[in-house]
Amino acid sequence: DEFATDEEQQGMVAMMDHAFEGLFHQGAETLLVPERSSRGRMGEQGYALTEELLERIRTAIADALNISRIYYSGSLLKRMDWPPLAGEFQIDEDHNSWNPHIDKANIPSYDWSALLYF
Repeated sequence: DEFATDEEQQGMVAMMDHAFEGLFHQGAETLLVPERSSRGRMGEQGYALTEELLERIRTAIADALNISRIYYSGSLLKRMDWPPLAGEFQIDEDHNSWNPHIDKANIPSYDWSALLYF
């Protein structure tokens, strides 16, 4: 859908490849919360690009719903590897990332979710 340019997509993939190094895995997934404390891991450019894309997503949702305000309640970068990565950073090889769940049950301010795949 061309939400992110080819250059932005390549930048995000490169940043995530680097940022996910040394993080723990649960089954097939490795997670990173893109917050200020993650800047060093993500690099300044990667952090800025992530913020820019998150704002673009927030604006697109507000426009699609024809509302003037929508609040950011958090985000998550997730890498899926199949088969699951093994080794010292794997904490639960049997973790099932595909279990149905409701985000709003965990975080009440989650009314809308958006996924952006790279």
